[in-house]
Amino acid sequence: MALRDIRAFDAWSAHGGSTDDEWRVVRDWTSGLATASYQAPSIPVPELSEQPTYEVREAIIPRSGGVYILYRCFYGESDVVDLIAVGSFFADDSP
Repeated sequence: MALRDIRAFDAWSAHGGSTDDEWRVVRDWTSGLATASYQAPSIPVPELSEQPTYEVREAIIPRSGGVYILYRCFYGESDVVDLIAVGSFFADDSP
């Protein structure tokens, strides 16, 4: 699979608020989707998926400080992964 759309990662990265180590962990985990779109601890989200065309998966990335990822895997002629959302699951953005 190829990572096609990583704008969600770029937006999360530009937002700041993560340490260099957390950023590297998220980058490396996300890069791994190109070879294993089903990697642990991701789980499918059946209500957002349309099998056999695509599957939506979600995970809280290990050792990331609570970074959540939601992504879509397209199957068939063009096996690609699009990131839908990347964010801090435990972040408190209230004023």
